[in-house]
Amino acid sequence: MSSPHQPGTQFGADGDGQEAAVDTDMNLKGGLSGDVPVKTSTCATHVDGHETPRTTSQSSVRRFLILVGMFLSLFISALDQTIVTGALPYIAADLGSSGSGYTWVGSAFALAQFAVLPLFTQAGGFFGRKWTLLCAISVFLLGSVLCGCANSMTVLIAARVVQGVGAGGIITLVYILIGDLVSTKDRGKYQGLIGATWAVASAVGPVLGGVFADKVSWRWCFFINVPASVLAFLVIMLFLHMTHPRVRLSEAIRKLDYLGITVTAGATTLILLALQWAQQGAAWSSTRQIAFLVLGGLGFVALPFIEAKVPTPIVPLSLFAHRTRIGAYAASLLHAVAYSGIAYYTPLYFQAVKCQSASAAGVNILPLVISLTIASTASGYLITWTRKYQALVWGGFVVSAVGSGLTIMLNQSSGKATQIAFLILTGLGLGPNFNSLLIPIHASFGDETETAPDVLASSTAAYVFLRSMGSALGISISGLVFFQGLADVHFNGMPASQVVGLVRELPEPQRSQAVDLFSRAMRHVHIQLTVVLSVALLASLLVKKHQLQDKVQSNHRLVEQKS
Repeated sequence: MSSPHQPGTQFGADGDGQEAAVDTDMNLKGGLSGDVPVKTSTCATHVDGHETPRTTSQSSVRRFLILVGMFLSLFISALDQTIVTGALPYIAADLGSSGSGYTWVGSAFALAQFAVLPLFTQAGGFFGRKWTLLCAISVFLLGSVLCGCANSMTVLIAARVVQGVGAGGIITLVYILIGDLVSTKDRGKYQGLIGATWAVASAVGPVLGGVFADKVSWRWCFFINVPASVLAFLVIMLFLHMTHPRVRLSEAIRKLDYLGITVTAGATTLILLALQWAQQGAAWSSTRQIAFLVLGGLGFVALPFIEAKVPTPIVPLSLFAHRTRIGAYAASLLHAVAYSGIAYYTPLYFQAVKCQSASAAGVNILPLVISLTIASTASGYLITWTRKYQALVWGGFVVSAVGSGLTIMLNQSSGKATQIAFLILTGLGLGPNFNSLLIPIHASFGDETETAPDVLASSTAAYVFLRSMGSALGISISGLVFFQGLADVHFNGMPASQVVGLVRELPEPQRSQAVDLFSRAMRHVHIQLTVVLSVALLASLLVKKHQLQDKVQSNHRLVEQKS
């Protein structure tokens, strides 16, 4: 296929500005695209920094290793969003912080992650996915080392910012790479595996952090990333070689959507800061809270008008010009809100209401994690096999809403069988929609990607951004609901994971009274989560049926490495 390109963009080694022939209509029966057919031996493709002739062989081992590198980097990035919650008491005691200060250990990571999502999306398009991903892994590795070596809370928070920058790039690029390497028809099973990876990392993070802090040192919450990051870096460096449009540095710098990136990052930061302060006890009526929420909201209102004027927007308006995409984006955001609340507060139910240790709580949430992982993986394969997604999407939201609704009844006297049954039902419902909604988003473009292949990357980046925003909102909103249920008790801005430790230390009868109070607060959280999932179901009804394409529609393509 020969497609038009912008001035300053080159595809061939000879520098003639003509795109090397790439057969975008090839059938990807094996899932990952591998071979890039050869037209002539004289035509080479720019492959992430060096010229490599095209070959017609692709080993299954190499494909597997590429996936290992991508999924490993995604796992550690997702893990670090929640692993510190279980270790916060130990971190605060060691570094001498108390009150609301240590809540920024988690918030700094999230703020940095959101701020750089648009930047890494555009950088990956201009400079190649491989090198941009390697840069993100390097930044994440540096941040992890700095976190592990921190000798004060200030240093730790600053290091978490560095770590969050790297994690934001990793998460965005892994999602985009799946779209580059796999056809829409085969993408379901890989999205299911991504969902399973994300679910496991998010669910086990708080428990793993508590175990590290209790048995070894809280610093290993960060040092554990070092070998994993190095391994992922080496695998991707050695085996991931891709074609991509070669853009001159000056042209790439000129094309970056600086205003869009700044407005998106600024508006997101303002809203998340307001939510963070609200969790720490700030009044919603305060001047600072109102100003930050209003300015953040105005930023998002202004964003479409800004993006309509720039030649290479980070958020093309066409992304929201279809009912399927509107419904899928809204449902994905709400699903992330619900899942993050469930993943964060379910362990706290076992710790605060059942008075269990962090390790015991981790064992008790296994029914949720296992059922969710199985459902996410199985639904992805079902979509690939049947080429249908609507029933899974709608059914998933119905089952998860019912499961979450049943958990409203859980209290200190609930039996183990009841707990397991409710958690399994909730997990089976949450699993199918972890990443399945990205399939109709991509499919809704049809053949538009033939003329604008970068639209898939933009749509994926928007999906990742909304899910990430939903995760942050979910923890914040659930936290507000949780502490509203404890309105008569003051905890000096401590996060929920800190507060539960106080319950086990109380003597009777104060302990029983506190358990009743926490049980009521948890019930309020589950009511809120059930409402969110019900609204998500309504939004998902906008998702229409679309044909799943049998071809990869991207100008970033996997090729065989030079022998």
